[in-house]
Order: sequence, then structure tokens, then C-alpha cells
Amino acid sequence: ETNTQPRVRFREGGETIQLNGHRRKLKTLFQGGCLPPWERDRIPLIYQGDELVAVPGVAISDSVRSIGPEPALVPVWTLEESREMDGL
Repeated sequence: ETNTQPRVRFREGGETIQLNGHRRKLKTLFQGGCLPPWERDRIPLIYQGDELVAVPGVAISDSVRSIGPEPALVPVWTLEESREMDGL
């Protein structure tokens, strides 16, 4: 289903992503990346059809990587603006 337009959604729980031939839980990736729990629900998740293909700053799925070592898709996300709005 790679011909569908990418969609942005936010966490609902139970998400997984295909990395280096293995399916990984998003929760585990967030914990391993030391992302504070209060920021995890605010990171956009990029889907292609029903597949989670990218989590900006965290992971890019095998399905959207290019043939070479560099990914074909490199999403970037910053929480700077939302931190300012929260008064942090």
C-alpha cells in the first residue's frame, strides 16, 4: 500500500514499527531514547496506509528506507514551540 498519501497521527498505544528486519514497539523505542513520558504523545507518527513508517527524530521504517545506507525519508520534528506555549 505504498501508493497512498502519508498521514500524520499521534499515539494511541500499541504501535509498532519495522526496524532492521524486526518489529519493534514504539513504547520501547521511546523509553530507550530517553524521551520523557509527557512528550511521547506529542510526537507525530507518520503512516503510509496502515503502516507506521516514521517517527521524527526516533525511527524510520525499513519500508521507506532507500537501497543505500541513507533513508529515503527524513522527517524532522521539534518541540521548541510547544515547550514555549507550555511555559517551559
